[in-house]
Amino acid sequence: MSRYLITFRSLEPYFFGGERTFGFGRETGQKQPYYILSEKTPSQPTLFGTLRYIILAQNDALILNTGEKRTAEIERANKLIGKESFLFSKANSQITSGFGQNFGIINNISPLFLIKDNIWYVRTPYNHNPGKKNSPNTRYTPFVMKNIPVISGSGSEIYPSDYKAKEGCGGGYVSLDDMCVIPDKDIFFSDARTGIISHRTEDVSAGIKDDGSLFKKERWMLIDGFSFAIIADLSEDIKTDTLIVFMGQDKSPFCCEITKTDEDLITKTRQAFSGKNQLDIKYALSDIMPVGGNFSGEDVSYYIADTKVMRNLESNMNADNYYGRLKKSEKLYKLMKAGSVFFTDKDFCMNEALRKIGMNVIISI
Repeated sequence: MSRYLITFRSLEPYFFGGERTFGFGRETGQKQPYYILSEKTPSQPTLFGTLRYIILAQNDALILNTGEKRTAEIERANKLIGKESFLFSKANSQITSGFGQNFGIINNISPLFLIKDNIWYVRTPYNHNPGKKNSPNTRYTPFVMKNIPVISGSGSEIYPSDYKAKEGCGGGYVSLDDMCVIPDKDIFFSDARTGIISHRTEDVSAGIKDDGSLFKKERWMLIDGFSFAIIADLSEDIKTDTLIVFMGQDKSPFCCEITKTDEDLITKTRQAFSGKNQLDIKYALSDIMPVGGNFSGEDVSYYIADTKVMRNLESNMNADNYYGRLKKSEKLYKLMKAGSVFFTDKDFCMNEALRKIGMNVIISI
């Protein structure tokens, strides 16, 4: 097995689409949002898809021809990266029965993390007490957890005794070298643009005319020095290289560097947080898709989490049009964000199919 550190440095503002977008390749009779906002980071399916593209490009296996040549290209691509893109629907069906889809030489990738000057950063756990705005805690500072007696019944429940609603929790990224917390404003900067766009509601036969309307689109860019990063475990070697790849809804360019490594994100994160917490804590190093679509919390004493929604992009290179080849899934999935923490000594949301693309990675800290 070969292990690679793959970094992505933004070369211009990027847009990673969520639900607040102008759509993706299909005309619609519904009015689109006035204000759309990019996600700050790429999703795990996006990173996984980019790695699959890199492998095809390095092996001259991109599907570009027609006829018999196209058939041969598809067969070669299937051996390298698998027959189909990652599908949440299939990953969810493999909760207990196996490892899901096959992706050729790709064994798995790690969750997304950030890197600057060889220092690795992960999402700050949500049990971090940020402190007051005029004197924030600049290092990872876990909430003090105390027990409170249960009024009706026996036993007690834990709670964060120093939590202040106005101050919130978590936030930013934490260095795995010295536990320093870097706020988002020191990592990402916004690029907001306005313009005119048609809402595609024109219907001449019905007397409806669409002259377009004002819109605002907010992109993000990494501050100089920071890069997105993943660790990829492959069954075959790929070239260590520096190249340009394009990601996101605007096909924004990123400088991608591929180097061999022996380091492991999970091990490094566990070592960094060792001894920092007073209780058994499970930390979401990645976004989590709850088993069966819902998180009951039955095995958890207390948790601090946030949620997001996602549709993954499904590719079908056999389709006869662009939209058919690249389209968003119809189903909307609700995830718990990376950084969520769960006070428990039990394992939950285990799914090897999702771990292949760097999701549902939950570790003890």
